[in-house]
Amino acid sequence: MKKILIVLIAGMLVSSISCKKSIDCTAELLISFITHTKNPEDHKIVTFNFDYGGEFNISKIIWDFGDGSSISNTDTTVTHTYENTGSYTVKVTITLDDAKRTGCTSTKEHNLTI
Repeated sequence: MKKILIVLIAGMLVSSISCKKSIDCTAELLISFITHTKNPEDHKIVTFNFDYGGEFNISKIIWDFGDGSSISNTDTTVTHTYENTGSYTVKVTITLDDAKRTGCTSTKEHNLTI
């Protein structure tokens, strides 16, 4: 009986330690929306933007433009030129890092037609 109790207590300590190091991803990853604006002179040139409403710093943003190309940076606004017309699903994935909390990621998708 003593061995079982010790294992249960050790398991609870490990769980509580790992919880203190993580960001509440549900509350923190608030990519409200992704918007896009097409260049009026060339509709294949598109500027994307997203709004993040959380309190932690974004350490990395991966923009996947849905045409086989992507970039990794820390900019919430990017411009991309599509080679062909068609329908695309743009994905933005953000990673949050803080001195005490790390590794929380979230992806939001946005559809557009060129």
